[in-house]
Amino acid sequence: MQVLGSVRAPGVYVLSVGSRLMDAIAKAGGLSEDADASGVLLTQKADGEKGAVGGTVTRLIQVDRILEQGQSEENRGLADGDMIFVPRVKREVVVVGEVAKPGVYRIDKGSRLMDAIALAGGPTPRAALEAVCIFEQSRISSTREVQIGMNNLLFQGNAVDNPPIKAGDIIYVPETKRLDWSKVLSFLSGLKLVKDLFMR
Repeated sequence: MQVLGSVRAPGVYVLSVGSRLMDAIAKAGGLSEDADASGVLLTQKADGEKGAVGGTVTRLIQVDRILEQGQSEENRGLADGDMIFVPRVKREVVVVGEVAKPGVYRIDKGSRLMDAIALAGGPTPRAALEAVCIFEQSRISSTREVQIGMNNLLFQGNAVDNPPIKAGDIIYVPETKRLDWSKVLSFLSGLKLVKDLFMR
């Protein structure tokens, strides 16, 4: 069977009869540091099951539940020809506008707004830190306007607000506290290509 994706030693393995999902992952060296344990895909022969495509069925397995809660029903039995794919956690955000180095940045778990702006080289002298926008998961319908503070108080620990950020967020630092939504929308349309290239 195959164990692919974010494991320490991806490859094809021969397992003993009665082996289960976690046995295969262990055989492949275990999960890598960037593995998304909540979204492991297990593809098996369909055997008449609903939702089968091309004679196989793919299930989403929450390996994190097995590890944290010991939920044995998630630890499915395996058969010859099965394939396990462990996806990588998406940890990129986009920072644009009045920052020194606009771009796509990889963030750590638990990162906050100030961390992302710092990765982008910090605000420019023209940045309006009292009107920073976070487009959550890149959706205009899920937008937060955050008041960080005037000037560069952000980097002196006096920020008014420093909310957590998530993978897929777009952070826009405007030049003025009166947001120009036409400029914001033009930024977002231009970022579609960036997301397609770097944030799959």
